[in-house]
Amino acid sequence: MGLAEKLMYAGGVVSLVTGIVGFFESEDSIRDRLSQASEAMGGSMTPEMIDQQVALTPISALVTGLIAAVLWFLIGRFCGKGKGWARIVATVLAVLNLISFVFGLLGSSIIPGASGGTFVLLLNAVSAIIAAAVLFFLWKKESTAYFKSTR
Repeated sequence: MGLAEKLMYAGGVVSLVTGIVGFFESEDSIRDRLSQASEAMGGSMTPEMIDQQVALTPISALVTGLIAAVLWFLIGRFCGKGKGWARIVATVLAVLNLISFVFGLLGSSIIPGASGGTFVLLLNAVSAIIAAAVLFFLWKKESTAYFKSTR
């Protein structure tokens, strides 16, 4: 069980870094991405809408990163203690992470810049790889035996 728990802590660190990177992204970079995305969708965003989004994006990225990090850390801790409900929650969150990553990739191929930039895309890929590894280790025979032994 130890490796899955450590991977969840690593996922928390990656989420925190992703949030911090998003928080410090320059306004010009955010504006360029949003303008590209708007153009790709037929110019559906007005300049005022883009300005609003530019103002909200950094804090939104930081809050999302913090929430994701806390979830990774808490679920990792409870899985480490052998709590069966935590394994189920970890499984659901890992699957959602993987689905989100795939849709993020699809979105960035359809709408340029939708992923938040290359570095954020790389961090998201690392997070998805960690999520897949967590799923693998959480459901190994040894892990199932560990969870059963702590009931």
